[in-house]
Amino acid sequence: MSQTGQAGLLWVTVIDLLSQQNFEEALQTAQDVQEKSQEIGIKATEASAATCRAVAEQCQRNSQVLEVLRQLGATWGETALLIVGSAGKASGPWAVAAQNLAQAGSSDVQRLCSELGLCWTETMEPRTASHLTSEVPLQEGELRRIAETGGPLRAALALKELGRREEAIQSAAAAVKAFRDQGNSEGEATALLCKSGAHLGADNMAALQAANHALKNFRELGHIIGQASALHAIAKAQLAKRNPDDALNRAAESLRLLRSLGDRCREVSVLRTATEAALALGAVRQALSFSLDALTTCRKLQDRFSEAKVLCLVAKARGACNESASSAAAQEALAIYEDLDLKSLQLEALEALAAACKGKQTPLEASSCVESLAAKFQAAGMTKEQSECSYIL
Repeated sequence: MSQTGQAGLLWVTVIDLLSQQNFEEALQTAQDVQEKSQEIGIKATEASAATCRAVAEQCQRNSQVLEVLRQLGATWGETALLIVGSAGKASGPWAVAAQNLAQAGSSDVQRLCSELGLCWTETMEPRTASHLTSEVPLQEGELRRIAETGGPLRAALALKELGRREEAIQSAAAAVKAFRDQGNSEGEATALLCKSGAHLGADNMAALQAANHALKNFRELGHIIGQASALHAIAKAQLAKRNPDDALNRAAESLRLLRSLGDRCREVSVLRTATEAALALGAVRQALSFSLDALTTCRKLQDRFSEAKVLCLVAKARGACNESASSAAAQEALAIYEDLDLKSLQLEALEALAAACKGKQTPLEASSCVESLAAKFQAAGMTKEQSECSYIL
């Protein structure tokens, strides 16, 4: 059994015992595995065991804990973050879960989460329950504020979103140097990832080099989430360099690591890249499989924004497979973006719809939808988005 499997199987076993109210057996099972894992140096399984112990103890005090976790289908890695982090901006069931686990603090869980990178974010800010689902893009005004007043990593990310690529690269490079001078290896590796993202799409070789450097640093630290993120950055750079085979291989490595720690939100992001790589390779059935896996996970996470982005890929993959349901996925994405008041992102769904209709040779359906959305943009005074509609078909 792999290290990944042991951590996941322990979690399933303990949850099953807790559902039967076998609290003592659950605690003893988790304690035995934690001690054995610590002895042989398997941190992922040790962290899973420490999380199981904390949850078992909390279940004895609060009967709602197990019900909330089962409702979310929470993994042990997500639960560990709920234990050591805060609710942040989370809402709905994730916020409820964070509140129910607020008293389950464990120094072992905290230490192991830190070592494995479960609490890490690409901005070096503490990870919270709100990071267990994707974040809706910020408005231009907020991006400008962050670019002017935020730390170097957040500023670099904001600058890239604003289209100020050279400034983003400079900000990321300054962060790399600052962290290196401080002897902060985790910070340096994180800044290298930021630098890779800033280069992506303009200088893809530079993006690849920065991501490879970040991967080397994260491996030396034993930082699993950082390694997975660096592998994903390499996959995106390889895809941009038109090397879809290499992109798929790196995405597969990233997925293996993320699944070992139960990080489903990041897993969805990598599956999206894998879908794009498979489509570029012409492996349309594989692309459809990746996109449907991602869609299932989004829905389990109750992450509607990510669901819309994945539905666009499902539409493209189904269109490439000549499936009749392709346009329905794009239409569903359009509806979600409208419901979330993200009208500008509806262009992404329109592009997916056009691709789907091209695959099944029904261009009139796409034309009708584009004309309808262009009229909505015109009514809303969104002239830029209205003009971009004409380039979709």
